[in-house]
Amino acid sequence: MNVSPEKLSLTPAGQLLIRWSDGVSRDYRVRELRDHCPCATCREKRSQPPPPPTSLNVLSAAETRPLTIAEMTPVGNYA
Repeated sequence: MNVSPEKLSLTPAGQLLIRWSDGVSRDYRVRELRDHCPCATCREKRSQPPPPPTSLNVLSAAETRPLTIAEMTPVGNYA
């Protein structure tokens, strides 16, 4: 059985609620979605070795903000 999303919506807590074609509904945290994103950019970032524990990472202003969903548009087969 091929299960696909039927409805996407944001919860008041800022999570993504997906209703699947098999009748199951589930909330997804934004971090969970990012951590499992199959796009080339995210896969490359996840595959990089961790920095040495003695290094000081400099984050951009965008990297310090919590992840949020600003807009949703279904595109393609996995994004």
